[in-house]
Amino acid sequence: RITAMTAANPVVATVANHGFETSSRVVVEGVRGGTDTWSQANGEAVITVVDEDTFELGTLDGRTFLPPVLDLTAARVRLVDPYRLATISAVPAFDEDTTGPMIDVMAS
Repeated sequence: RITAMTAANPVVATVANHGFETSSRVVVEGVRGGTDTWSQANGEAVITVVDEDTFELGTLDGRTFLPPVLDLTAARVRLVDPYRLATISAVPAFDEDTTGPMIDVMAS
């Protein structure tokens, strides 16, 4: 559970004993507050670990996030599944003309 976030550049999140490593990809969910500017903290980010309880959220600049109060009652963070299959946007077509000549390896 996220217990604090800074309006800094980059945003720093506090999660007690998070166990993450620098360059981990995480998903942040449930952050609200400040006429909804804090909702920009939701989504995927590559993090930099500061210590066992805090980490930076990628390049997210929170200096423009507005008060009043940051609402973290439903905020949470989780690792992105490292085994998730990537989406393939395009697969090159196989061109039969570029296979080259066939060689008969059984010739005597």
